[in-house]
Amino acid sequence: MLNSISLFMLGFFAWLTSTLAAGGGAILIIPPATCMLGPTLFIPTLSLGSLIANIQRAFLFKKQIHWPSLFFILPGVILGALLGTFLFSKIKAPWLTLLVAIFLLTHVFKSYRRPEKKTFKMRSYFFLPASFITALLSSIAGATGPVMNPFYLNSNITKEEMIGTKAIASLIMQVFKVIGYISFIEFTSQIWIYGLSLGIGAIFGNIIGKKLLERISLKRFRSIVNSFILIGALGLIFKYFTTYSS
Repeated sequence: MLNSISLFMLGFFAWLTSTLAAGGGAILIIPPATCMLGPTLFIPTLSLGSLIANIQRAFLFKKQIHWPSLFFILPGVILGALLGTFLFSKIKAPWLTLLVAIFLLTHVFKSYRRPEKKTFKMRSYFFLPASFITALLSSIAGATGPVMNPFYLNSNITKEEMIGTKAIASLIMQVFKVIGYISFIEFTSQIWIYGLSLGIGAIFGNIIGKKLLERISLKRFRSIVNSFILIGALGLIFKYFTTYSS
């Protein structure tokens, strides 16, 4: 019961934060939730909670979805999720985590040096490999932080479109992750209970986050997003050295 209440509160905090920062909230709850449940139980729990949260978030932002980007994102998300859940049951790929962290830090460094300019020249098809790697890592590590955000920030997408598009992409990814986890590991009743607790808390976080988002300027939004990219990158580096250095 105590774990369910704690997960409800963590879900509220994570998705409130991730609405304002276009992602990255889930990575903040990995340390406390992993301590509570352990990684084997928490990672599929997070996937189920994320599925619930993104169904509702996609509905909230249904008018702000950038469908052309999803044409490239969805194939990568589906393939990455299925392969990642299989690898989760078999092996780990720690070097991928470190590689993604370095990419995120590079983006933040360039962004703060030249805040009014794009950090790289974006092409729509870049979303395909980016979404594949994101889904792959998310399936193995539970959450990868705002890995896709540099690609969105360097494209011509508004802050609302960014969140709406990411909601659809994450929704599809979580569907295939849950399918993969059910196929490759034992998906217990405890996971369902904890996932529902996390997801219900996330629903309330989404609602309040959307209201706050309407009051934030684009410049402020980009600053918040880059801050969470930095936090996400440092979190991935910390996870890499604490998990794989021994």
